[in-house]
Amino acid sequence: MSEYQFFASDCKLDEYDNGIITFDGKNLEGLNRADRCITDFDERYAMRIIHEDDMTEASRYTDKKYCAYIEWYYCTFNAEVMIEYIKKHLQNSRQIELWDVWMGEKSSPQIKKCRSEDIRITTIKEIWGKDHYEKPECLLIYASDRQDPFKC
Repeated sequence: MSEYQFFASDCKLDEYDNGIITFDGKNLEGLNRADRCITDFDERYAMRIIHEDDMTEASRYTDKKYCAYIEWYYCTFNAEVMIEYIKKHLQNSRQIELWDVWMGEKSSPQIKKCRSEDIRITTIKEIWGKDHYEKPECLLIYASDRQDPFKC
Protein backbone atom coordinates (compact mmCIF):
# COMPACT_ATOMS: atom_id res chain seq x y z
CA MET A 1 0.00 0.00 0.00
CA SER A 2 1.02 3.64 -0.20
CA GLU A 3 0.36 7.13 1.04
CA TYR A 4 -2.64 8.84 -0.52
CA GLN A 5 -3.01 12.62 -0.41
CA PHE A 6 -6.16 14.21 -1.76
CA PHE A 7 -8.57 17.12 -1.68
CA ALA A 8 -12.30 16.59 -1.07
CA SER A 9 -15.16 19.03 -1.58
CA ASP A 10 -18.85 19.37 -2.32
CA CYS A 11 -17.90 21.53 -5.31
CA LYS A 12 -15.98 20.35 -8.35
CA LEU A 13 -12.22 20.63 -7.93
CA ASP A 14 -10.07 22.09 -10.69
CA GLU A 15 -7.28 20.02 -12.12
CA TYR A 16 -3.81 21.51 -12.04
CA ASP A 17 -0.50 20.77 -13.72
CA ASN A 18 2.36 23.17 -13.19
CA GLY A 19 4.07 21.82 -16.31
CA ILE A 20 7.44 21.82 -14.63
CA ILE A 21 9.41 18.92 -16.00
CA THR A 22 13.17 19.08 -15.93
CA PHE A 23 15.47 16.74 -17.82
CA ASP A 24 19.25 16.96 -17.79
CA GLY A 25 18.92 20.31 -15.99
CA LYS A 26 16.78 21.86 -18.76
CA ASN A 27 13.22 23.08 -18.35
CA LEU A 28 10.99 21.47 -20.99
CA GLU A 29 7.94 23.54 -20.08
CA GLY A 30 7.47 24.87 -23.62
CA LEU A 31 7.26 21.47 -25.30
CA ASN A 32 3.93 20.05 -26.40
CA ARG A 33 2.39 17.21 -24.38
CA ALA A 34 3.61 14.45 -26.73
CA ASP A 35 7.21 15.65 -26.42
CA ARG A 36 6.95 15.61 -22.61
CA CYS A 37 6.62 11.83 -22.54
CA ILE A 38 9.94 11.17 -20.87
CA THR A 39 10.78 8.71 -18.15
CA ASP A 40 13.62 10.45 -16.33
CA PHE A 41 12.77 13.81 -14.78
CA ASP A 42 13.12 15.67 -11.51
CA GLU A 43 9.82 15.17 -9.68
CA ARG A 44 10.74 17.43 -6.76
CA TYR A 45 9.18 20.43 -8.43
CA ALA A 46 6.48 18.86 -10.58
CA MET A 47 2.94 18.94 -9.21
CA ARG A 48 -0.39 17.73 -10.53
CA ILE A 49 -3.88 17.71 -9.05
CA ILE A 50 -6.04 15.16 -10.84
CA HIS A 51 -9.75 14.33 -10.57
CA GLU A 52 -10.26 11.07 -8.72
CA ASP A 53 -12.37 8.66 -10.78
CA ASP A 54 -12.18 5.78 -8.31
CA MET A 55 -13.68 7.01 -5.05
CA THR A 56 -13.19 3.68 -3.23
CA GLU A 57 -10.36 4.82 -0.97
CA ALA A 58 -11.50 8.43 -0.52
CA SER A 59 -15.05 7.37 0.43
CA ARG A 60 -13.63 5.51 3.43
CA TYR A 61 -12.79 8.92 4.91
CA THR A 62 -15.10 11.52 3.40
CA ASP A 63 -18.64 11.84 2.12
CA LYS A 64 -17.75 14.71 -0.21
CA LYS A 65 -18.88 14.33 -3.81
CA TYR A 66 -15.63 15.44 -5.46
CA CYS A 67 -12.06 14.36 -4.85
CA ALA A 68 -8.74 15.09 -6.52
CA TYR A 69 -5.48 13.37 -5.71
CA ILE A 70 -2.11 15.04 -5.68
CA GLU A 71 1.12 13.94 -7.33
CA TRP A 72 3.90 16.02 -5.81
CA TYR A 73 6.71 16.39 -3.34
CA TYR A 74 6.49 18.96 -0.60
CA CYS A 75 8.60 22.10 -1.03
CA THR A 76 7.90 25.72 -0.13
CA PHE A 77 7.16 26.66 -3.73
CA ASN A 78 4.57 23.87 -4.12
CA ALA A 79 3.04 24.71 -0.72
CA GLU A 80 2.50 28.29 -1.92
CA VAL A 81 0.77 26.96 -5.04
CA MET A 82 -1.44 24.76 -2.81
CA ILE A 83 -2.48 27.76 -0.72
CA GLU A 84 -3.48 29.70 -3.85
CA TYR A 85 -5.36 26.64 -5.16
CA ILE A 86 -7.27 26.33 -1.86
CA LYS A 87 -8.13 30.03 -1.68
CA LYS A 88 -9.33 30.01 -5.29
CA HIS A 89 -11.52 26.96 -4.61
CA LEU A 90 -13.02 28.63 -1.53
CA GLN A 91 -14.25 31.54 -3.64
CA ASN A 92 -17.04 29.19 -4.81
CA SER A 93 -17.17 26.64 -2.01
CA ARG A 94 -17.72 26.74 1.72
CA GLN A 95 -14.99 24.29 2.61
CA ILE A 96 -12.30 21.97 1.33
CA GLU A 97 -10.74 18.94 2.99
CA LEU A 98 -7.05 18.06 2.75
CA TRP A 99 -6.44 14.37 3.44
CA ASP A 100 -3.31 12.37 4.16
CA VAL A 101 -4.01 8.65 4.56
CA TRP A 102 -2.37 5.29 4.01
CA MET A 103 -4.31 3.26 1.48
CA GLY A 104 -6.01 0.32 3.15
CA GLU A 105 -5.57 1.68 6.68
CA LYS A 106 -8.61 1.42 8.92
CA SER A 107 -7.80 3.67 11.88
CA SER A 108 -9.80 6.81 12.63
CA PRO A 109 -8.38 10.05 11.26
CA GLN A 110 -7.36 13.07 13.27
CA ILE A 111 -9.39 16.04 11.99
CA LYS A 112 -8.32 19.67 12.42
CA LYS A 113 -10.13 22.83 11.31
CA CYS A 114 -8.71 26.05 9.94
CA ARG A 115 -10.12 29.27 8.48
CA SER A 116 -8.89 30.17 5.00
CA GLU A 117 -7.39 33.40 6.29
CA ASP A 118 -5.23 31.43 8.75
CA ILE A 119 -3.65 29.02 6.26
CA ARG A 120 0.12 29.33 5.93
CA ILE A 121 2.98 27.33 4.42
CA THR A 122 3.47 25.73 7.85
CA THR A 123 -0.18 24.60 7.75
CA ILE A 124 0.44 22.69 4.52
CA LYS A 125 3.72 21.32 5.85
CA GLU A 126 2.05 19.99 9.02
CA ILE A 127 -0.31 17.75 7.04
CA TRP A 128 1.48 17.08 3.74
CA GLY A 129 5.13 17.99 4.27
CA LYS A 130 6.30 15.33 6.68
CA ASP A 131 9.24 13.08 5.87
CA HIS A 132 7.18 9.99 6.74
CA TYR A 133 3.58 8.94 7.20
CA GLU A 134 2.29 9.02 10.80
CA LYS A 135 -1.49 8.60 10.91
CA PRO A 136 -4.60 9.43 8.88
CA GLU A 137 -5.23 13.16 9.03
CA CYS A 138 -7.66 15.69 7.62
CA LEU A 139 -7.42 19.45 7.59
CA LEU A 140 -10.83 21.02 7.03
CA ILE A 141 -10.39 24.54 5.68
CA TYR A 142 -13.44 26.73 5.51
CA ALA A 143 -14.09 30.08 3.90
CA SER A 144 -14.10 32.54 6.78
CA ASP A 145 -16.43 34.99 5.05
CA ARG A 146 -19.29 32.48 5.03
CA GLN A 147 -22.01 32.83 7.69
CA ASP A 148 -22.20 29.10 8.31
CA PRO A 149 -19.07 27.47 6.82
CA PHE A 150 -19.95 23.97 8.01
CA LYS A 151 -23.42 23.90 6.48
CA CYS A 152 -23.55 22.55 2.95
